[in-house]
Amino acid sequence: MNLGTPTNTSANSTSSTSSSSTTGSGSTEDVTITIYPIGIKTYGCLPPFLMRKHTLFKRLFVHVSNRFCIDENELLFFFQEKLLPDQCPGDVGLLNGDIIVVRRVPPKARSQSSNVKAATSAFVCEIGSLFDNPSFSDISFVLSDGSILPSHKNVLSSRCQRFKAMFQGSMKESQESELKVEEHSPAVFRKMIEYIYTDAMNEEDMEMILKLIIIADEYLLESLKGLCEQKLIGEINIANAPLLFSHSDVYNCKQLKKHALNFILSSIKRIAGTKEFERDLSTSPGLLLEIIKEMAPLYDSGTKRRKDVEI
Repeated sequence: MNLGTPTNTSANSTSSTSSSSTTGSGSTEDVTITIYPIGIKTYGCLPPFLMRKHTLFKRLFVHVSNRFCIDENELLFFFQEKLLPDQCPGDVGLLNGDIIVVRRVPPKARSQSSNVKAATSAFVCEIGSLFDNPSFSDISFVLSDGSILPSHKNVLSSRCQRFKAMFQGSMKESQESELKVEEHSPAVFRKMIEYIYTDAMNEEDMEMILKLIIIADEYLLESLKGLCEQKLIGEINIANAPLLFSHSDVYNCKQLKKHALNFILSSIKRIAGTKEFERDLSTSPGLLLEIIKEMAPLYDSGTKRRKDVEI
């Protein structure tokens, strides 16, 4: 399948020879790319694809979704940043031999019953209304900026094992009506408590999400950590992949670490020369060793490249 227009030919043999020598089998308007799937089951290696520099990516997206038998809306494509349907190889500086990463983002599971979904939403909204609400509050957190966050021991204990341990038995926290919080910023701590009450994490700032992973790990909130991981997985790019790989290792974010490593492997030539790679991984020999071990099979001298497929 050819997504672009046929290669231009010329009556002038010299011009034709020059064009052929530039790309080997196509014109200077052609780029050969490789699709690197992450989180998608494939059978065998995908061959390289041949694409015109000014062909819109939406043609490529349709072709790949058909090849994988996956709805196009469930696929995300990345080069250095997320690729958009109305962009083309020329817009993003895609060159011969470059790799496009494609990841699957499954649609959110639908509730089996609309009545159950409505009842659950009403319950969550009612509990959520207690967040930062002094009504029936039996514990208050004094944050580092001097502000007070009123809360409820029953709600916190039912949702968080660390709070449950703090408020039960003979621990001194069980007798206190106020607790000082100095190790985390007010914004981060409030976000965590808000999640406990609402079961939702509506945050887009990457720096805040990284801090939420730290506090979620400390307070044993695996569900919050999982939401943060999913947010970050969709934002992995050349600039932040080393940081996310390192951060996920420290705070045991297995899914985020897996996706960050796969992204680094797929773009190792570009990432290895960046200041972010040196800053975030040069002091982590264990992580560098992981990368080297995973790279070894990719550079097996016995591996044979398959013929390019035009799309």
